[in-house]
Amino acid sequence: MRNVSFRGLYLIVGRFFVDARLRSRTYYGLTTERICTENTRMSSLPARRSVPSDYVIEPVDQRESQAVLKVFCSLPRRSPMDASEVVRLARATLEGSMPFPDIVGRLVSNGVEFYHVDFATCSFTFYGASGEAIVAPLALSNLRPIAETLDRAKLKAAIIDSQQHGQKFPAFCERAISAGVQGYFAFLRGRRVTYFGRQGDHHVEWFPGAEPSDAEQGTRS
Repeated sequence: MRNVSFRGLYLIVGRFFVDARLRSRTYYGLTTERICTENTRMSSLPARRSVPSDYVIEPVDQRESQAVLKVFCSLPRRSPMDASEVVRLARATLEGSMPFPDIVGRLVSNGVEFYHVDFATCSFTFYGASGEAIVAPLALSNLRPIAETLDRAKLKAAIIDSQQHGQKFPAFCERAISAGVQGYFAFLRGRRVTYFGRQGDHHVEWFPGAEPSDAEQGTRS
């Protein structure tokens, strides 16, 4: 009788908790040819797992509460990113324990060309020139919903406070979300950041001192 009651309780309530747990431990990868998924605890994830032949998912840091994955695709290899160092720099960004220019310099020296901060999924994704991507959790709590429209004035004010007044990264993220930023790409070699709103609108912010002159912009166009 207890087994019957337990099964009934599982069907009514328990399956939703099980489903939520499975979803929280499901990781996704996308190539131009297929979608790959991995569902497991980090402690049981193999050291290196081939999904199909052109796609590999590799755990980086088993101490993280969420998965940190290193993803490879079949592009010509140059210098691969140092995954452990990139994850350490992502953590330093969250903690504000290192000046942002130093973080940028170390990311570039470790093979990172650009990275994506996604507030919708709370994740960092770092992209290298040799075809790999490192995905790390953006461990921010109690974030408010992303505003519907991109408010460039509010975003610009938040950027200036970070550049000139030492605003910490979590505070910047809260203000960016309030300004309608869904996510952004930071192009390290291109020395600019592109912020995106929920409606497809965007704002480009150059690194300090990197914005080209009107003459240079006319030459590029």
